[in-house]
Amino acid sequence: MKLRLFISINFPEEIIRSLADTLETLAPKLPQGARILPPDNWHLTISFLGNQEHESMGPLIDTLEEITRDYQLPELATKKIIYGPPGKRPRMVWLTFTEETSRELSKLSYKLEEKLSEAGIRFQIATKAFRAHTTLARFDVSLPRTALLKEEFVHSFYADSLDVMQSEIEKKGTEFSILSRFAFREIA
Repeated sequence: MKLRLFISINFPEEIIRSLADTLETLAPKLPQGARILPPDNWHLTISFLGNQEHESMGPLIDTLEEITRDYQLPELATKKIIYGPPGKRPRMVWLTFTEETSRELSKLSYKLEEKLSEAGIRFQIATKAFRAHTTLARFDVSLPRTALLKEEFVHSFYADSLDVMQSEIEKKGTEFSILSRFAFREIA
């Protein structure tokens, strides 16, 4: 059986609480039928690996240990809550990050994908520019491209780890679970 895997950064508890409070306030303004995702599902995807054989876990673990041992991630900064994806018909609510955070995470994503390819792990390498965001809610209502939601959400935090996560599609929605955690190098 294959595992549907991705590499992500998960949020500290204080960010999750603040996001939950903000979304509770925003809920009446969201499209009818909007489904706010459970806080356990909020994460920042760095690389999507897709369906992987169990045998790929060894090289995956080795690669993540190497990267996190040598990598000190800078402070990550959130910006605002918007409808996403930008420039298309909105169907989600996103938490966005600053351009500087997106640039830094793009470098990490590139390095990670390069090392994973060298380790023989097969996956679809991202071709779009990396845009740091987290999906907070989904909706089926068709909104015009010009629909706006811009709620300031300015916070910053240091990521503790890169996490290997599994997604399983269930009848009630997608369930995410952390399979392995790899701590970033301590900030000096």
